[in-house]
Amino acid sequence: MLVAFQDEPWSNRVRWVPAENLHVTLRFLGDVSPERTDALLDRVRAVATETDPFRCTLDELGAFPKPTRARVLIARISPAAALVDLAARVEAAVVAAGLAPETRRFRPHVTLGRVRRPPLRGVTLAASLAPIRVAADEVVLFQSDLGPGGAHYTPLARLPIGPA
Repeated sequence: MLVAFQDEPWSNRVRWVPAENLHVTLRFLGDVSPERTDALLDRVRAVATETDPFRCTLDELGAFPKPTRARVLIARISPAAALVDLAARVEAAVVAAGLAPETRRFRPHVTLGRVRRPPLRGVTLAASLAPIRVAADEVVLFQSDLGPGGAHYTPLARLPIGPA
């Protein structure tokens, strides 16, 4: 866990994301037919090679849909501009590969944990998050399999960011 929430009375109501599963979702794809996967990968690979590697910082705690009704605890990312631009270009590539456009706005974050029902109400995210610098140096296509202990992610393709 990136943040020490163990002393919070509500921490046992959160299914924390294991460190090895922490990631930024640029675009959730859902089920993709095998015949579309190659075209999708070609288009996203082109986006990745046209992008310069960059660094960003996890630096602020937050919650979705909002702190007064927390269902998902997150770490926000800054500066967000490079990540927002990459997500927009990945989105354009995904749509060009024949998938439906995403209807939700991209909000750069890393999911730290999911709150079991009902949502946390009126919780103050008092624990601090020391800034954590990370390198954005690859785009990974993951297969996500949901199970009773949470999601299991299998990398299907790793696409380096930057010129080959």
